[in-house]
Amino acid sequence: MQIDSVKSEKAFLRKKYSALRSSTDDDEKKRIDALIAEALFSLEEYKNAKTVFLYASKGGEADTFGIMERALADKKSVALPRCRDNCEMDFYYIGSANDLELGSFGVYEPKPTAKFADPDDGDLCVVPGLLFSKGGARLGYGKGFYDRFLPRFKGTSAGLCAFAFLTDSLPSEATDRAVDMVITENGVYRA
Repeated sequence: MQIDSVKSEKAFLRKKYSALRSSTDDDEKKRIDALIAEALFSLEEYKNAKTVFLYASKGGEADTFGIMERALADKKSVALPRCRDNCEMDFYYIGSANDLELGSFGVYEPKPTAKFADPDDGDLCVVPGLLFSKGGARLGYGKGFYDRFLPRFKGTSAGLCAFAFLTDSLPSEATDRAVDMVITENGVYRA
């Protein structure tokens, strides 16, 4: 598949699934989010993790604020990304949601005073995406932040999504980075 064709297909999928995501019933979304979180908490990768890299969910993404609270209650170190101007990001430790501020792209990020989290120290990285494949491919939002970060991360990566946002395959480019597993309300799919 040619690069222009891949980019066009990705743009089409982003538009289609963004519309689908925004039409999801709030109560159904909460139910699905709770099941996804419980599936995550039941994994050995979560149970054994000392440091969890998360993101602050927004819009129709699987809720990570409850996961953040639980991970902190479970005495895990929790780090979230802070974006830099060059479409790169670094993770920083937080002690609660109070350590976040509204940052790039309308997403909550750790405050500038937060302590840097070395990617080598992360055991589990929960990765956002609009759409995932059963093999771990992901369709993000087009800026490539996680495609640049994941090669630096040595732990296990996991995408969270409702089963309705899981496909058999996705168009990809050489720079796209897959996750090790995808967690849905219907089960865990390992790459």
